[in-house]
Amino acid sequence: RGGEPSVARPLMGTFKPVPVLEDAREGIDVIAYLSNTLFVGTRAGSVIRFTLARGDLPEELHGSAKQEAVVKLGRTAIEQLGTVAGGQPPAVVGLCGGNLHVMLPNLSSDGVKLATTVTAFCVRDDAELPAIAVSQKKKIILFQQTGPQGYQKLRELPSPGGEAAGCLVWSGQWLCGAFKKDYYLINEGDGSARDICRLDGRCAPRIKVLMNNELMLTTADNVGIFYMLEKLQPAPRSTIDWSKNLVAVGTSGPSYLVGATSSGEVVVYSIRDQKMQVPSLQVDPLRCLCDTGGRLFVASDRSVILLSPIPYETQRAKLLAQVRVTEALELLNANFPPEDPQRERQLQDFHFHAGWALFHDMQFPVAFQHFTFSPDFEIRHLLAFWTDLLPANWVAPPPMTRPQAPYIPEKAVPISEFIQSRLQVKQQSSVTPGSSALRTIVNLANESMSTFLRKQRMAILGDRRGTQAGGDAAAEAAKKEAMMRAIDTLLLKLLVAADDPKWRELLSSNVSCQLEDCEAYLKEHRRKDVLACLQHSCGQTGAALEEWSILMREGPGPGVELKLDPVHEMSAILQGIVLQGDDNSENLLTTYVPILFAVSPEAALQVFTGTAALPGVPGRQRLTPEKAMQILTDTGSTDLTRRYLEHLVFKTSVAEASQKTRLGQMYIEEIVARPADADDDYGPPLLCFLEEVDGYDLSPLLLKVEEKPRRLKRERVVLLSRLGRNEDALRILIQDLQDLARAEIFCLIRSRGQPGVEEHGRAAIFGAVPPQYAIPVAFPIGGAPEPAVVDGGKTSAGMPSSGLFLLFLRILLEACDPEKEKPVGMEAAAAKKAVLQLLKSYSYHPDLHPAKVLPLLPSSWPLSELATYFIQSTSHYLHEQRSLTFQEKLSSYEYLSTHSDWAEARGMSVSVTAERCCPVCNRRIMDKAFDAFPDGTCVHIQCSQDWSGKAARSAAAAGLDEP
Repeated sequence: RGGEPSVARPLMGTFKPVPVLEDAREGIDVIAYLSNTLFVGTRAGSVIRFTLARGDLPEELHGSAKQEAVVKLGRTAIEQLGTVAGGQPPAVVGLCGGNLHVMLPNLSSDGVKLATTVTAFCVRDDAELPAIAVSQKKKIILFQQTGPQGYQKLRELPSPGGEAAGCLVWSGQWLCGAFKKDYYLINEGDGSARDICRLDGRCAPRIKVLMNNELMLTTADNVGIFYMLEKLQPAPRSTIDWSKNLVAVGTSGPSYLVGATSSGEVVVYSIRDQKMQVPSLQVDPLRCLCDTGGRLFVASDRSVILLSPIPYETQRAKLLAQVRVTEALELLNANFPPEDPQRERQLQDFHFHAGWALFHDMQFPVAFQHFTFSPDFEIRHLLAFWTDLLPANWVAPPPMTRPQAPYIPEKAVPISEFIQSRLQVKQQSSVTPGSSALRTIVNLANESMSTFLRKQRMAILGDRRGTQAGGDAAAEAAKKEAMMRAIDTLLLKLLVAADDPKWRELLSSNVSCQLEDCEAYLKEHRRKDVLACLQHSCGQTGAALEEWSILMREGPGPGVELKLDPVHEMSAILQGIVLQGDDNSENLLTTYVPILFAVSPEAALQVFTGTAALPGVPGRQRLTPEKAMQILTDTGSTDLTRRYLEHLVFKTSVAEASQKTRLGQMYIEEIVARPADADDDYGPPLLCFLEEVDGYDLSPLLLKVEEKPRRLKRERVVLLSRLGRNEDALRILIQDLQDLARAEIFCLIRSRGQPGVEEHGRAAIFGAVPPQYAIPVAFPIGGAPEPAVVDGGKTSAGMPSSGLFLLFLRILLEACDPEKEKPVGMEAAAAKKAVLQLLKSYSYHPDLHPAKVLPLLPSSWPLSELATYFIQSTSHYLHEQRSLTFQEKLSSYEYLSTHSDWAEARGMSVSVTAERCCPVCNRRIMDKAFDAFPDGTCVHIQCSQDWSGKAARSAAAAGLDEP
């Protein structure tokens, strides 16, 4: 909250003194008030009736007391005076010389003498029938009204200690009295007494009933304490240090206690805040006080003064005019406690006034916080201070009313002029328009306004989403749209003027300002980057691209620092165009992608491959890959086209066969274009592409590869294997590449790639690490040592027969034949060793069955060299033959056993006579269809289910498995 803390400045006075009676003829001792009538009890023993003017304004009561009647009750002073407002009729009660008189309000006579030797009395006016309690020595008598001036004795209650009360009040079922040494509570029903606290005889006792069913009692040195009647214990409140010359205590509403002193000081105590309000009100020396009838009067020796509460709105306005916001809030809390139903409305009104008071004091950040919590605040009145930055069609609001609030401006002026005039008032000197103090406060106002507007636009956007259809709703929506246009226009200009980067966040949202509202301002401030972003937000994509292209080529101009990168911004806009895919997209891309490529080829490629342009977003029409490739091809950059194809093939799922084939051809062309003596570790991932990508056309790529057979051998292997030309692929691996390990891996992978095991077909032959099932055991990779013991490849026994290992063997045996031409570098001895190692490692493989291998082996090879293979393979296949024979015998036995059981079941029969009955329905079976059970029981078909259940239950009860 704004303003200064409460300890620095005291609260203002709560009451305004209005003299209603001056220069009374007799000295005043006590007063009472009833229905616009003032009763005065004098020291001469008279009761005088005065009528007051009828009016709501306190000023109307000034000096309006007119004497109407006088009645003499005795020769001594009137000790106590009270009224019975709820009586039928009302009555005035006076105590004079120990005699208690009950009179009519017109004071036509001294009334009825109700009791004598009375020390104090009190009235209960809130019951159905008013009652009067009278304190006498040793007893308290209760009287109840029975008619006009008629009262009957209700009951007598014993006085505590047999003493007379010096002061007596009545609240609910309790009478509270001040006796000689103590305060007591007395139950009106049973007369039981309860001690409250000690009483100091040096000070006159004072008891006051508060509206929250509490009592305020004065003790030693006029210290006030609080007591709760509901809990019958002291209240957890601070004590009150009343003045020593206190003469009377009263209440004003639920929030204030008022004390009158003989020195003429009126002291106000806030019950809620538990503190005295200073400065106190000073009048003539006082003798008594009256708070009945909804008004508060104090009386001096010869005059009566009305203490009229100053209206809350007036006090609040005076406090806020002095920017004492904290004290104004305390005033609100004192007048409207949390349980008050008006508190919420008053709190909203407080925020409205506090906001304008702080705005008037140029405390803009705090002022806008208060505006945020005020539903009554009209933002148009605040926008009017920035009229020069609002749209041309902005309509100024009507001026605000100023109900006792001088801080609310009558007419809005430009914010700089407003601040200048306020500074001149504060400094009491002229302020030049260009002074540093003025600029600082104007910048603070602009910054605070932009923060406030960002919050307001979020609230308005939320309300706009919830707008319902209809005539009134349409008008309200149009009003909100106009308001949003004004707010966004002003907010954008304020952010740009402050060089606040949040303007970009604003334009990225659903901005409502129009291009014509801001174009001139942005050009004047040389912010073409903001203008380009605004054009893009307003849907003028072509104009935004043109603006960015100019900034990219020419720069922002001398002395202007560009906050955004034109290359990045152009690329982002073009990515959005790729996503749109409308009729104008191709034209914009054709025009501006070459311009972007000339400055940054990488950014040009990002237009088609960036995250915003990734395919797969449902519900959007994107630029087709064919058009994108055509645009990139027009730039003349083969590298961009290749990288775009890589993006389509490897990162998306929309690449077509022709595009995949084109990428493969580009890889091959790049390799072919390299010098003949270049290293084989070339850059383009052709081999990876051929092995991992599916769906390209194999034949054109194979023709391209075969143009350079000496350099693209591995690529030929992959293509030939995909075409199913396994023998040609194996010959290249064994004879040209002499890579027996890869040849073994090839056979293992392609064996798994036969029909039924296609899930293994994509394994890479030339991968750095082969799959687990394709790790070579006959020819380890990288020259690893051969295994010391070969198990004959028992794990290969279950592999499918593909013929690849037999083909592998045949190609190796060709290298061992001295009559045939051997491959370069392949010696017959090495080939023979490879054959023996292959046979040892895969003795159990179906491709290398002895019946297939034996005709291929040269007759000149000694049998001892092949003994290991023949022993392992022969024993394996002999075991398989024996297992097969055993399975056939078992199958035959199972068949014969089943046939025997079937024949036995077919041989069973039952005999149904004419007398045989169904055990379920007890009817004869005769010629009806029936079911026969293994135990010979026959039942009707329709009864068989019931019989089966019954038989199952019987079997279960007997402990049998089956019935």
